[in-house]
Amino acid sequence: MADWNGGYVTDINYTFGYQMELNPLNATFALLSSGYVPPALGTHCELGFGQGISVNIHAAASGSEWYGTDFNPAQVAFAKELANVSGSSIHLYDESFEEFCARSD
Repeated sequence: MADWNGGYVTDINYTFGYQMELNPLNATFALLSSGYVPPALGTHCELGFGQGISVNIHAAASGSEWYGTDFNPAQVAFAKELANVSGSSIHLYDESFEEFCARSD
């Protein structure tokens, strides 16, 4: 039987940090600054969200719907707790990228 973690390190949690570069508004700003009309923002996804700080901030601060997956169940549990407190529209899973991409919802 193959390891459930697929070779990823899962017994060490990531740090708790915000990743500004993942904010979709940065892409909007870059496009506008270059004279392009950005697409409408609606649904977003973060793959490998770690503790979920960034994905939760973005979900709580935007009117967009957010999805994400991370391989570490402990980190996903923490991220879901943050989501419950914020009341944001966010869907978080503890699946591999392959499993997540095969979802039908």
